[in-house]
Amino acid sequence: MKRSIYRVRGMDCAEEIRALKCAVCPLLGPDGTIDFDLMKGRMVIDALEHTLSDDAIRQAVAKTGMQAVPWSEQAPGNAGADTLWTRHGRALLAASSGGACAAGFLTHTALHGMADALGVGEGIGHAFPAVVIALYVAAVITGGWYIFPKAVFAARRVRPDMNLLMTIAVIGAMLIGEWFEAASVAFLFALALVLESWSVERARRAISSVSRPVPAPVSTISRPSNGIIA
Repeated sequence: MKRSIYRVRGMDCAEEIRALKCAVCPLLGPDGTIDFDLMKGRMVIDALEHTLSDDAIRQAVAKTGMQAVPWSEQAPGNAGADTLWTRHGRALLAASSGGACAAGFLTHTALHGMADALGVGEGIGHAFPAVVIALYVAAVITGGWYIFPKAVFAARRVRPDMNLLMTIAVIGAMLIGEWFEAASVAFLFALALVLESWSVERARRAISSVSRPVPAPVSTISRPSNGIIA
């Protein structure tokens, strides 16, 4: 049996563990096993060496919208273990989504007034200028960058989850012409995922700091002034 250990980026809840099991378990064969440690973001696979390859595992995990990295590449001495994008990419995309959503709303307000931007008031046609639609579409794309792949995987497996439901809500809002609502939903869900990821990461760091071995205290020998060792 061959043991492979991976750090799974994006694994922050039990729902994502279920998605990983659906993607990876069919590759393991009858004798293979898989185990997860959510607090460490770790996936451990035991399988016959000839039945499973590292590339196959990475590709299977990538289909779920997550990323599997060999645990050895996460070692502190490995300078390429993490990049700015892997550490803050989700937050940057959520911030971009919020910025595009706000820009779209402010542009719409400047061109047609706040009532039209909000879609309220009598006699309001609720028209969206092209530049406003473009900004709202940008907000949807950046907000759903990490959500849509998970939604596609859930749809293929016929296992609806929150990612699929939120994607359906966003697409439905765009189909009926409610671009502001579509952009807002995408941004708020992306923000919620960022906050979830931060809270899980803080818990992981706290557990890691507690589980570190405490160095043994250095014993001292008192030497009385008369030169005799106590």
